[in-house]
Amino acid sequence: MACPAEEDICLAEEGILIDILSRLPVKSLIRFKCVSKRWHFLISDPRFAMSHLRRSVEQSLNPDSCRRVLIGTKPLRSVNCDALIEDANAHTAITELEYPSMVPEHRFRIVGSCNGLVCLLFYHERLTVWNPSTRQSRDLPSPRPVPFDHMILHGFGYDSVTDDYKVLRGFREKTAGGTYSTAVEIISLQSNSWRRIPDIDYTTTFSQGTYMNGSIHWLYLHRENAPRIVIVSFNLASEEFQEILSLPDTEPLVLFEGIGVMGGCLALYIDSKWEIELWVMKDYGIKSSWTKLFNITREVLPRTFGWWKPVYVTKDWHILFDADEMDSFSFSVYDPEKSTFKDCGFYADRQNFESETYIESLISPYYQRME
Repeated sequence: MACPAEEDICLAEEGILIDILSRLPVKSLIRFKCVSKRWHFLISDPRFAMSHLRRSVEQSLNPDSCRRVLIGTKPLRSVNCDALIEDANAHTAITELEYPSMVPEHRFRIVGSCNGLVCLLFYHERLTVWNPSTRQSRDLPSPRPVPFDHMILHGFGYDSVTDDYKVLRGFREKTAGGTYSTAVEIISLQSNSWRRIPDIDYTTTFSQGTYMNGSIHWLYLHRENAPRIVIVSFNLASEEFQEILSLPDTEPLVLFEGIGVMGGCLALYIDSKWEIELWVMKDYGIKSSWTKLFNITREVLPRTFGWWKPVYVTKDWHILFDADEMDSFSFSVYDPEKSTFKDCGFYADRQNFESETYIESLISPYYQRME
């Protein structure tokens, strides 16, 4: 039987080992599971996965523990954002991935990403939660069938109060009075079953959802009277919707086209006929903190046609753009100081016009609540 002093030494050694391992990139940790049963147990522990995730998110000092972009090409590809921006070498920054089990190579949509998990929707009904870094996937129970043109919204995110991941969907439904409302259903990874929550009044399509600060955010176009854009959010803990009316003060005719997270801030962008604008909310929830990072005229773009979407920003505010041009896809990096673009030398045919930023992590789609 070990004496208390020996046990203390073992615990201290284990703490040091965990601290060292938590600094390593996911790819190395997966490989190191084979070192011993002890290492396999430590790296597979959900508590270690959360510790590793927190270190990656809070510090982001390790260039390998970075954010990546999942793009819907054929084959599916994952892009190391920082490596692509720093080297502008697509061959070393882009990795080909196999489609997760049960996901066909056609007609899928990206619902959203959170903590390294990506939620995919295919054939409008079937949902898969997938970790592209570990290649582990989980197929969720199919909800009841709904006509495709009735779907309004989807979202995916993490509820820190219940320590659970949730997927929701909204679809237009005719009421007894003959009008329409939007029914909302939700499923969590812990419950693994769909349930209905109170309906909402929004009855036209939302943008793709973006997770941040415990809520999912969408852009929504009100069509009544004069068209106007609002931000609608869904709090995953309280399971309530609300409108955030604190949009940036812009020209009256400017309608934002996309919402995302850039540099840890909620971001809005527009790609109009004349220019591209990117705004970030530096202090979440405070209207006065909206800041325009840049506006780029069409003449500056390497190619003046197509749709340009900002997908990632570095600490020095270099912007990685995803350019959709007819049926092709490419990456370019914008330097705001020089007002110049650098082509990354990567072109591909799109399988789906989809892309989503995610962080490398060990979080499992079969996530178990930690006690």
